[in-house]
Amino acid sequence: KQGLKKAAAKKVPIQSLAIDTWGVDYGLFDKDGNLIGNPVNYRDSRTDGMLEQIGKIIPLEELYNRTGIEFMYFNSIFQLYAEKKMRPVILDNAKRILFMPELFGYFLTGIMYSEYTFASTSQLLDARKREWDYDLIEKLGLNKEMFGDIVMPGTIIGDLLPEVEEETGLKGVKVIAVGSHDTASAVAGAPLESDDAAFLSCGTWSLLGMVLDEPILNEASYKYNYTNEGSIDGKIQYSSTASPARSIYKMPYMDGVLEDYVSKRGFLKAYRELSGKEEPWLTVKEIGVRAGAGEPAALATFSHVATLLAQAVSPILSEIGTECLLLGGQISRSYIFMEKALKEGLAGVASINRISPVAHIEEAALYGAFATFARQYPDIQ
Repeated sequence: KQGLKKAAAKKVPIQSLAIDTWGVDYGLFDKDGNLIGNPVNYRDSRTDGMLEQIGKIIPLEELYNRTGIEFMYFNSIFQLYAEKKMRPVILDNAKRILFMPELFGYFLTGIMYSEYTFASTSQLLDARKREWDYDLIEKLGLNKEMFGDIVMPGTIIGDLLPEVEEETGLKGVKVIAVGSHDTASAVAGAPLESDDAAFLSCGTWSLLGMVLDEPILNEASYKYNYTNEGSIDGKIQYSSTASPARSIYKMPYMDGVLEDYVSKRGFLKAYRELSGKEEPWLTVKEIGVRAGAGEPAALATFSHVATLLAQAVSPILSEIGTECLLLGGQISRSYIFMEKALKEGLAGVASINRISPVAHIEEAALYGAFATFARQYPDIQ
């Protein structure tokens, strides 16, 4: 609300607003619409061992076949099951679950809703029907009444509450449900030019993905733990086999996983080895500043990481016949230092005819939100 206040004070002509956040986290509300305690961050250890416990209730392959979501210990399904085991009184009093964007939307409008792209990250959504899997929810001993009707990106939720209008100074502003999982809005904002285009996002996670009309839920997809999350227009992002969009965050690579080499710690390790400097305070941003100033070790670091990244993803891109590769996330900020090595490393992928960074990375999700709304309401200027 402080941000809305500042926008109103600057006389910014706002007609609508939308909210996206990271996936999986939620708040629980009682029968009177009050939040029951603060949401717990997904990195909390309470979900340790929950995957194995749920696997005793429903075979994991069946769970995957129903939801299409990769198994990560912090998915909402494991968080909720941990609540059931450790804090049952919380769930006993919970009448509604709202994921983070919906929680903020509720505080602004007084309206509760569940948005498709975010709901998919819970691992409780039927990937085929794009609806809650109520049978699965009941198998886990959860109250299916907590899960409200799904709305698609582009849905107008409602107006700001009168008290919010008074507090912020904004009048007549609509709240819109967009791709409220931030990745969904960011992908929507990327100019994927064909069905064979892929995106590579390196930041908090390293994700190599495509957008598909339907989920891929076969044995190979389960075996390699690919994910089928919701995308805008009711589509699917990150799939497998015929179009293997996949998370490469934990891809086995050299003597570890790819993240060890292309994440923050990979950059810092490479720079230390190439420069011979030990600087505990050093950040990747600072290495970028040094590269911009022409420092050889910094430039070599970006080239080195780009070469490793190209080596790792080349087989995947060749397999799916990718024509266009778009780089998003923090990696796109450093593309100028990585372009030559990356293109050289991907030269063997015969299908690729374009490699480029996503423009305006800070506004990618905003552009995606706007694109979603524009497609839903083409007559609104």
